[in-house]
Amino acid sequence: MKQAILIIAYKDVEQLINIVRFFNDDFRFYIHIKKSSKIAEEELLRLKGLKNVVLVSRKYEVKWGGFNLLQVILYLSQEALKDRNIEYIHLISGQDFPIKASNHFTEVLRRNKGKEFIEYVTPPSPQFLKRLSYYYFFDFIDSKKGKGNIRVFALIKLQKRLGLNRKKPVKVDLAVGSAWWTLSYECVRYVIDYTKRNPSFLGRLKYTWCPEEFYFQSILLNSPYKENIVSNNLRYIDWSSRNGSHPAILDESDYDRVLRSPQLFARKIEQPVSNKLIQKLINMHQGAGVTEKNLQEKL
Repeated sequence: MKQAILIIAYKDVEQLINIVRFFNDDFRFYIHIKKSSKIAEEELLRLKGLKNVVLVSRKYEVKWGGFNLLQVILYLSQEALKDRNIEYIHLISGQDFPIKASNHFTEVLRRNKGKEFIEYVTPPSPQFLKRLSYYYFFDFIDSKKGKGNIRVFALIKLQKRLGLNRKKPVKVDLAVGSAWWTLSYECVRYVIDYTKRNPSFLGRLKYTWCPEEFYFQSILLNSPYKENIVSNNLRYIDWSSRNGSHPAILDESDYDRVLRSPQLFARKIEQPVSNKLIQKLINMHQGAGVTEKNLQEKL
């Protein structure tokens, strides 16, 4: 089974190389690095030189919470759809890492052929609907630097005082969930075709807080694929606060829990905290560690 992995990243080429090398020749990689990334071109050439890597692009500047992340997802999806031999497409970030070997990915998807793995909640809670009610300027203000976050939400307070309230999208019943998913080629094609036929829905999500958490879910929950959707993004995530992050950055102590998980990827994975965990997973894949057969649960 031929599969595509779309990766959105901004740092750490070594980790991206480890991800690509983890998989066999049935996998193809489409990678986007944000335009302002400090990754040197020489490092990107190493990544581009790997035989399974089809695309490495720096097309968009991506800031957390902004519209451009959704633009990147749609762009990479369209690139992957050019290969009609692909059966499933996985969307991950550079802070994800595979926790099962290539043949296990194929086994899971063959056993669940016809199912679409994307987390969703519908209807969204009032807390999430607030993201659609005002203009969030994450594409212009980096909320992760300095007082950026304060500036973004100061503008929200101003809009509230002025009585501004954006109209909700009317074309679809809304759903929300994790940005990361595993979907069939046909399902991703449906989303891209919908985007071309209904540009107003995509346009309405500009200046929305994390629009990528609404877009695929809302389209697919109003589509013929609705009955095939499993609300599971196949990601192992520890939602506690640990290693300076929420959700937790995983480390070597997570190895047994990660390996026993029925999921396909784990996140967050970040160097140097996760280095020993990554090496253990690579060793497992190469047959030097605990075998999958003894630990995995059935999905």
